[in-house]
Amino acid sequence: ESRISSDPRRIEEIRLSKEDVPPYGRVLEAISRADLILLGPGSLYTSIIPNLLVNGIADEIERAPAEKFLVANLMTQPGETDGFTLRDHLRVLDQYVSVQAFDGILVNNALPPEEILTGYRAERAAPVADDLEEENEYGLSVVRADLIGTATLEGKVTVKHDPRKLARAIVENTRAFAHRPSTP
Repeated sequence: ESRISSDPRRIEEIRLSKEDVPPYGRVLEAISRADLILLGPGSLYTSIIPNLLVNGIADEIERAPAEKFLVANLMTQPGETDGFTLRDHLRVLDQYVSVQAFDGILVNNALPPEEILTGYRAERAAPVADDLEEENEYGLSVVRADLIGTATLEGKVTVKHDPRKLARAIVENTRAFAHRPSTP
């Protein structure tokens, strides 16, 4: 994963080194019994897709009666998603799990501070461009909210999903929480 950003070639395919990789323990049962399934955020090719390649995971997510939401990434990643828009992310993801099986997608609609963006640009990264329309080919409900947060890792300020903002967007926009009292 750490060498991907320095390789100029675009990722064409992800696969597991073994063809038959069973899921851990009772994962399939947990997916089938979930009230809400969230996929993302995370590195598309090195975090999200590898989990979908494990036997039965993608199929169980598609079949599960739970409400299902995607969480869009905030930034592109050098060597993984250079220049990708939101629709590009969905197009790739749809090769591994049916995006139409999801009810909606949570999309950031804010920009990080300019001084942080400058650092990302120097590393060939940028905010993921939101080019997904309300009426889209996937039938996804699009929820846009300010999800930007920052964290300092190894002395560098990075952009991350703010956990409180993300939790609020999930609670306010999913049926799974509709019957529960709201939290401050």
